[in-house]
Amino acid sequence: MSLSTLMKTVGNQAVNAVSRAVELVAGSTSVDPPSETGTTPSIRGAAVHTQQELNQGKMLQPAAQAPAATEARPAKNTGGSRARVPPTTGMSASTAPTPSLVPTAPRSAPTRAEIETLQSQLLQQQAELQSLRTTNQSLRSANDQLESQLKQAIAVSSASSPAFSPTASGASIGDIRRMLDDVSAEIYHLAAALADSSTHPPPSYLEAQEDLSQYTAHVVRTLLPPQIHHLYRSRAVVPDVVNQMALQHVLVAWCQRRVSGWIFGRGEPLFEGCLDETFMLLRMTEDPGDACRWRALTRKHVETEQDRTKTLRWRQDDLSMCIQASVSFFNPSLVQLVPGLVGKRIVAICEATKRLHDAVGTKVVSDDLQITYIVPGTPFNPQRMEDSWATAGKRQREVDEVVCTTTLGLVKMVPRSRHEVLIIVKPQVFLLSDLEELRRSQ
Repeated sequence: MSLSTLMKTVGNQAVNAVSRAVELVAGSTSVDPPSETGTTPSIRGAAVHTQQELNQGKMLQPAAQAPAATEARPAKNTGGSRARVPPTTGMSASTAPTPSLVPTAPRSAPTRAEIETLQSQLLQQQAELQSLRTTNQSLRSANDQLESQLKQAIAVSSASSPAFSPTASGASIGDIRRMLDDVSAEIYHLAAALADSSTHPPPSYLEAQEDLSQYTAHVVRTLLPPQIHHLYRSRAVVPDVVNQMALQHVLVAWCQRRVSGWIFGRGEPLFEGCLDETFMLLRMTEDPGDACRWRALTRKHVETEQDRTKTLRWRQDDLSMCIQASVSFFNPSLVQLVPGLVGKRIVAICEATKRLHDAVGTKVVSDDLQITYIVPGTPFNPQRMEDSWATAGKRQREVDEVVCTTTLGLVKMVPRSRHEVLIIVKPQVFLLSDLEELRRSQ
C-alpha cells in the first residue's frame, strides 16, 4: 500500500471517529471551521480535538464506568502503523452531561384529581351566582309591583279626598310663606295709596256717615290700634306714615281672623270656639298627624255647606266697609272713593286671604301652622317680632311697646303643647318709640 493511499484511509477513519464521538459526548459538534482563506481544517487538528473531547467525557464518567472506558482504550500500536480507534460504547449523553447542560428540576404538574376538584368548585360557584341573580331579579319585579300598587292607592285616595293626602301635605311651608308674602304686599300697597295726603289732601274733620257707624264701632273696638285711636280723638296732627301703619294694622288683623277661623264666611263665635277647644284637646292628647287631619276634614266639610262665591263676595264688601271706616278717621273725603280707588286691591286681598285660609286649614296635615299678629300694647320682644321702622344706627329701648302690627307672621305649633311654637316668619310691628319720634319730627 502506498503512502498516499494509507493517508487517505487514516483520514477517513479519523473523520468517522470525530462524527461518532461528537454525537455521543455533546451532540453534533462541528470540526474546526474553515479559515478565512477558505481552506479546510487539517486532519491532525480534527483528531486532536476529538481526542480531547473523549478524554473530557472519560473524566466525567462515574467511577463504576472507569474499567469499561479503560477496556475501550485502543491497544498500543507496535506495527509502526496507526491503528483504527474503536468507538466508545459505554458512553451516553444522559450518563455524562456537561455542567452547563444540567437542567433545573421542573415544577410538578397538578394531578388529574386536583384538576377535577377545582373544576367542581368553579361549577358550584357559578351555580350560586346564577341563583343570586335570579333572586335579585325576582325581588326587583316584586318591588316594581308594590310601587305600582302604592301609586294607585295614593291616586285613589287623593281623588276621593282632595283635602289631604295620607302620605304628604297638599302645600308646603314654602308655599305658605309665598302666599303670606302676597297678602302682605297687597296690604302695604293699599294702605300706602290711601294714606298719601299729597295725592288726596284731607279736608277739615267731618263726622262719619251714619251707614258707617256700626263699622266704625267695630273697627275701633277690634281692629284700630288704641294709641292711634287716641290721637284721632284728640284731633292731633297725625303723620301720613302713622295713618298708613294704622290702616295696615286694620287689614292685618282682619286677614288674621279670616285665615285662622274655621269658616271663611259668616261664622258663629260660639260654634268656632267649640271647634277650637276640640282641636286643642286633640293636639294635646292625640298624634299630631291625626289632629291635623281632623282639622283638615272639618274645615273642608264645613266650607262645603256654604256657597263659596257668595261668601267671597260678602267678605269683599265687609273688608271694603272696614277700610272706609278706618279712612274716615284721617281723611273722610276718601270714604266714598275707596271702592273706585282700591276696589281691585280689595278683591286681591280677599282672594289671597282665602287661598291662605284653605292652604293652612285643609292642605297642610304634617304640621300645625298658625298665622300670627301681635296685639297692641304687647312688650317688644326681638326674638319673636321685628321692628318695621328700624333704621341703621337706631338705638333700641330696653323697654318698648307694640303700637300695631304691619305684616303677618307664621309659626309652627310644637306637638302636645299649648303655647310653645317654632317661629318661621316674624311679624313686623310699629313701636311706641317710633311713633314718638315721628310726632316730634312733624
